[in-house]
Amino acid sequence: MAFSNGKNPFMDDPDDDFFSTKGRSGITDSRYGSKVGSESGDPPPYEDDDAAMRGYGLKQQVQQSMNRQLDTTQRCLANIYESEQIGIATAEVSCMLSC
Repeated sequence: MAFSNGKNPFMDDPDDDFFSTKGRSGITDSRYGSKVGSESGDPPPYEDDDAAMRGYGLKQQVQQSMNRQLDTTQRCLANIYESEQIGIATAEVSCMLSC
């Protein structure tokens, strides 16, 4: 599709700076007055306390899920080791009876 003046009208959209081909290091986010993608790697501050609480709640849920998974893994490993010991004891008893 050709444009009448040969220029893409969407290239001058000020809200589309985030996706520029120049990279993120030089783009300023006007909401926070800071550069997006700065060297510190810190995300921009939350706009309100509700968003901060949702982020904190999500982090807690992830941590609790990871803890549950770790507990389950430890129980499974304990059952495997216990089964191994029972198998060894059974083999020893079987050898004593048949030898």
